[in-house]
Amino acid sequence: MIEPPIIYLYDPESGRLVDSRLAEPVPDTWGSFRIPDHATVIAPPSFTPPGKAPAFRDGAWTFVDATV
Repeated sequence: MIEPPIIYLYDPESGRLVDSRLAEPVPDTWGSFRIPDHATVIAPPSFTPPGKAPAFRDGAWTFVDATV
């Protein structure tokens, strides 16, 4: 059995990380998983500098100011 990948959902405007979850399998397609729009299988950095938040932009994670 193939394990589903973890997907990382991000805000489409800011790129900020919103949530993470396991990808859902594609029915009747062995080993394929759905990656929704505004999600990636690329894990965000394990360390976030103080006052910053991870954001996915141009195919890579970066940091933006963490504002409420």
